[in-house]
Amino acid sequence: MHMDYITNVTEQFNTKRVRCEYDLSQQYIMKLRKQIILNELEILKLTGKSVIFENQEIIASRVVTAFKNRKIINIMVVSKTQSGKTGSMCATIKQYLEDNNNLIPIENIYIITGLSSCEWKEQTKERMPESIQSRVYHRCELPNTFVDEIKDKKNILIIMDEIQVAAKKGQTIYKAFKNAGLLNKSKLYDNDIKILEYTATPDGTIYDLMKWNDASTKILAEVGDGYVSSYNLLQMGRVKQYKELCGYDKETGEVDKKVFEMIEEIKQDVDKYIIPLYHIIRTKNGQEQDLTIQHFKQIFNSDNYDFIKYDRESEIEDINKTLIM
Repeated sequence: MHMDYITNVTEQFNTKRVRCEYDLSQQYIMKLRKQIILNELEILKLTGKSVIFENQEIIASRVVTAFKNRKIINIMVVSKTQSGKTGSMCATIKQYLEDNNNLIPIENIYIITGLSSCEWKEQTKERMPESIQSRVYHRCELPNTFVDEIKDKKNILIIMDEIQVAAKKGQTIYKAFKNAGLLNKSKLYDNDIKILEYTATPDGTIYDLMKWNDASTKILAEVGDGYVSSYNLLQMGRVKQYKELCGYDKETGEVDKKVFEMIEEIKQDVDKYIIPLYHIIRTKNGQEQDLTIQHFKQIFNSDNYDFIKYDRESEIEDINKTLIM
């Protein structure tokens, strides 16, 4: 008699992040490199390049505490615009490394963003420890450089800024995460991968794409003393609702004349002040930036107004020093 035996095997999945094991030599090297980063953070603080405030320390403490639960893969920190996200990131790295239970190779710490911005990258690198700067990536670097870097690594901490940008299904961050296996919950548990997201607008993010359930948590960040929101600035009349200031039609090559009315409206606001002040205008890039500046010079007489251009090609190193002159 011939019989076929069929055995049903239920595959076992991990339900929490698996801790990576390191030998004594590897542990000692990680501890030495950890101290280097902590020293670099202290230097950034003493030189004023990256000062960490009390509210940022509190946020960091909540993040590090949440990651102690090894079921947690993803943490979203929701913070108000200009409330000091970069400082919170530095504080999180500092506190995470200071906890002796958190052994992690420093080459496994990444800072990424959905923004396609070299300016964001340079500004973020300046405020991060030198040992981490080479792993600060913006959107254009995610599909190849970032994915190639992390695909075979374990025990990773990924810190994400402006996570709502390009994170929808089919967009850059989504595709990069998918190619790197970062949308696979089992793989994240097996490889001890931790994802920390920062946003002011928590919609359409990686957090929302995955059904994290008990593998995720949200933290609502408190702002520091003296924080002034964009709403406050609007109420104070210090910011204006965006209006089209370039008006260039690429198909026809013509400029919508209405933009000059918009710029004239800005001029009326500027001319209310007797004492000269700085008035910041945000422009588009490339040709449209140059056109916008030309439009302003048509309405604002160059003999009576100074124009300062500040972008990544500018010779100005710190715009804050210019603004207090």
